[in-house]
Amino acid sequence: MNTIRFMFFDVDETLIHMKSMFAFFRHWALNIKKDPERLAYFEAHFAELRQSGTSRSVLNRVYYQFFKGEDPSELTKCGQQWMLAQIKDPDSFFIADTLEVLRQYQEIGYEAVFVSGSFYEILKPLADYLNVKHTLCIHLEIDRAGNYTGEFTGIQTIAEGKALAIKEFLKDKDVDLKQCLAFGDDMSDLPMLELVGNPVVVGMNTLLAERGEYMGWRILSAS
Repeated sequence: MNTIRFMFFDVDETLIHMKSMFAFFRHWALNIKKDPERLAYFEAHFAELRQSGTSRSVLNRVYYQFFKGEDPSELTKCGQQWMLAQIKDPDSFFIADTLEVLRQYQEIGYEAVFVSGSFYEILKPLADYLNVKHTLCIHLEIDRAGNYTGEFTGIQTIAEGKALAIKEFLKDKDVDLKQCLAFGDDMSDLPMLELVGNPVVVGMNTLLAERGEYMGWRILSAS
C-alpha cells in the first residue's frame, strides 16, 4: 500500500476568508482594465443570477465567460501579482485554524491538494506559497489565436465535480481514501467530504456544520 496520504482543500472561505474569483475580478476590472463599468455590469449580472436561484455550477461557467478574448499571459501575470499581494497580509487573508491544520499535517507527511472552482492563474501562486503540489481547479480554454474562449477544459470542480476530480487524480495512485482528509465550508463541498475517511467542516452555524455535527465530523472555526 502506498504510504502517501492526501488532504483535499476547498479554498474560498475554507482556507482563505474571501471568494477569490470575485475579489480578483474587482482588482482586474478596476486596476488592470481601468473599467469600472465592466465591474458594475459584472456585479449587477451576478446579483440578478443569484436572486433567481441560479446554481453554483452555472454561476461558475458564467464567470469565466467574462474573460473571453483575453490574453492568458496578461491574466496570469495579474493573477500572480494579485495573489502575492494578498499573501503579504497572512493574518487577515488566511483562516487561521485551517492553515494551522494544513501545516500540522504537512509536517507528518500528508500532501495537500487544492480542489476549487477557482482558476489556476490565481491558485498557483497560493499553492506555491503553501507548498501545495497539486491543484485540481478550472483551466481556461485557449483558442487558436492564443486567447481565452470563455470556456474551460476538463472537469468542472464544483459540487460533485470535486469528487470526480479527486477520483481521477487518484486513479493511478494506491491510496486509501479512509486515511485521507477533506476540508470544506459549503454544502456544495459535501460530495468531496463524503469521499474521505476524515471530513472537516470549516465554519459554524451553517447547513454543512449541522450535517457535520450529526455525522460526528471535525468542525473548525472560520473566524
